[in-house]
Amino acid sequence: MLCGGRASRLGADKAQLVVNGQRLIDRLAAGLPTDAAFVLVGPDPGAIGRPVTLTREDPPFGGPVAGLAAALPFVRSDLMAVVAVDMPFAAHALTGLVDLLREPPTDGVDCVVPVDPEGRRQPLCATYRTVALRHALSAMPTIPGSSMRELLSHLDVMECRIDPDWLVDIDYPEDHQRLIDVDIR
Repeated sequence: MLCGGRASRLGADKAQLVVNGQRLIDRLAAGLPTDAAFVLVGPDPGAIGRPVTLTREDPPFGGPVAGLAAALPFVRSDLMAVVAVDMPFAAHALTGLVDLLREPPTDGVDCVVPVDPEGRRQPLCATYRTVALRHALSAMPTIPGSSMRELLSHLDVMECRIDPDWLVDIDYPEDHQRLIDVDIR
């Protein structure tokens, strides 16, 4: 889970925002499979209610690619699900995305990335083959400040459509206000 951004447009720690009575960090953590290792990249959010490995990107605020690079040393499985903390309903999608990457005919596919209704890839709610992600990161000239688009250019991406409500994110105060009492399953 990526939680290391500045949230400058929002002006508040996204992990601590409350949607439908739960902090975003708790909401997402509760939606993740309990048998999956949980690596959180960002500042310590306090008690979460499940085991978590906490790490930071180097340098702090180095962006989501740097966050993925920071998480990789703690990943022991062949697949890695990634979610940004500002996507309160994204945990609903992760099991299905992992299943898509495990099922034939995905041999040769490095990651499964949902596409929103406007056709934009959402790589911060996606699943990746760990070895492919390691190779892609090693192929990049620099990690801090690099874009997810650049990272994806080094991977064989399978796009998919999922419930667009699961891809909603909170970037601005009005986004939070719109979602404060919403619960999407």
